[in-house]
Amino acid sequence: MIFQNWLPPTSMRLVLAALLPAAALAVEEYVAMVPAAADVSATSKPTVEWLHLTYPDDVSRAGDVTMELVNASANDAARAVLGNWSHLDLSIGGGGGAMLSAKTLGDQMLVLVEVKDVPEGAGGGCCADTLRVYEKDASAKDLDLDALLAETFGASVAWVHATHTFDAFHEEDGKAAVLLQVQYSAADIGGAKVNAIVKVDVAAGTAVDTKDGDAYWSIEAKLGAETYDYNSTVYKMQYVNESFGADSEEWHGNGILKFDDAAGTTLLALTHRFYEEAFVVKDPWTYGAADGADAILQRFGTSPFASGDDNGDAPTYHHFGLPAHAREWTGGVHNVWYTASSKTTSGGLRGKESITMFINSIDGRAGSFVFEFELKLAPQEKATAVSDAVFGGVAFAYAECHFKAQAMGGARVLGDGVYLVASGGGSGAVFQVIDTANSTNSKMVTYPGDSGSDTNLYDPYTRIVVD
Repeated sequence: MIFQNWLPPTSMRLVLAALLPAAALAVEEYVAMVPAAADVSATSKPTVEWLHLTYPDDVSRAGDVTMELVNASANDAARAVLGNWSHLDLSIGGGGGAMLSAKTLGDQMLVLVEVKDVPEGAGGGCCADTLRVYEKDASAKDLDLDALLAETFGASVAWVHATHTFDAFHEEDGKAAVLLQVQYSAADIGGAKVNAIVKVDVAAGTAVDTKDGDAYWSIEAKLGAETYDYNSTVYKMQYVNESFGADSEEWHGNGILKFDDAAGTTLLALTHRFYEEAFVVKDPWTYGAADGADAILQRFGTSPFASGDDNGDAPTYHHFGLPAHAREWTGGVHNVWYTASSKTTSGGLRGKESITMFINSIDGRAGSFVFEFELKLAPQEKATAVSDAVFGGVAFAYAECHFKAQAMGGARVLGDGVYLVASGGGSGAVFQVIDTANSTNSKMVTYPGDSGSDTNLYDPYTRIVVD
């Protein structure tokens, strides 16, 4: 617990808290602007910079969020919180920044790094060959992800690398663990690259088998189907690019989050950029297939459907969690955030569990978007008929950003329809606070230093909440 030297004694704070209205109680946090490796060539020192945020617990306007850059002359309170993570140089030890994200876990900051040359055949966002762990005292150690994944997947898999992002958490026994988004070549669809999740015991540096004893959890093998039947791609993901071979990729996994819902079920929420969606499943390290681990429970987005016809017809899109007339999401999606009880009034979300996600672009709209959806699991065994409508009827809200991200990006909820957004790549290197009212008084801060507005910022999830 971090106590700042300007705060009154604990007993006095409790008395003041009892006297003040709930909306007056403030949240204070430090959020890292982590430069992604793809865009720091303009500077020799890709450093982690920090923003100091304060806002009412039930903030409902972007303008009521205070967001300031922590500069080189940080005060004692900031130095006590950040330690040697302030202006942390990610190039020490090799690499040019994060590939593409980082997480804080207690007194450790974990960063995906690419130290070696980009592997042949790598697409955007790939590949991280190292998980670097920075202690708050600035000591660091590296875990060789390429070696770990080669051993995990075996010699039969010709191409395998960690990509984009990961989730980090402590197990019940206190051990640090991560879930990696991994891209690998799948022989059963002509060597096209698909995504899997690998769980890693950070201290041991080893992969952890799933509940069913699998070395990794393949999205293509567990949830995929080679089909041209529309309704068969509601509870399955369509894989159709077998004719394109090893140069193709399906579907560019780029987000992952592990969380427990209100019912106590341990879930994973994940995103695929080019499938334009997020989806929810049971955590396969907590549950086996017999307990429903290998099944889709909910989907959000406008996933494209391939009919198999080459007659030039306009593409068809699923509409999961959205009205059938909703505009298609066209530029990809990134990252997910879970809220146990949403404070968002818009759309009827307040009090509901929610999933927030970042949408790079929507057909005909100027900016990127944040969508917050009600978490309302709809397993297939409870569906009376299979169609897009099984994931409908959920509350949702959205807000439009003042930029359009070409790639990357992420968002999370701060209060009542108020969101903190990382601008991804090609959109000015900003963190922006927006709200569902589309207020003109949004807040925006640009990454400082030599690379400045050319820097990519993958997500706003690397943070320290002051207690």
